[in-house]
Amino acid sequence: MKLFGDVDVNRLCRAMKCERCGRKDNIECDVIVPVAAERERMTVRRLVTIQVRKSPVWRDD
Repeated sequence: MKLFGDVDVNRLCRAMKCERCGRKDNIECDVIVPVAAERERMTVRRLVTIQVRKSPVWRDD
């Protein structure tokens, strides 16, 4: 798992994946500077928590 800090938007785009299909090959990232009226309607995604899922790995002896 990697957390991304202050990185270039082009590098971040390669690390993200689509929420609908899970693919990484068709994600586009752009930098925008919205005006005040646009900022009121925007949804900002902020990191709330990190959840790590552990799953067992079995080996046949």
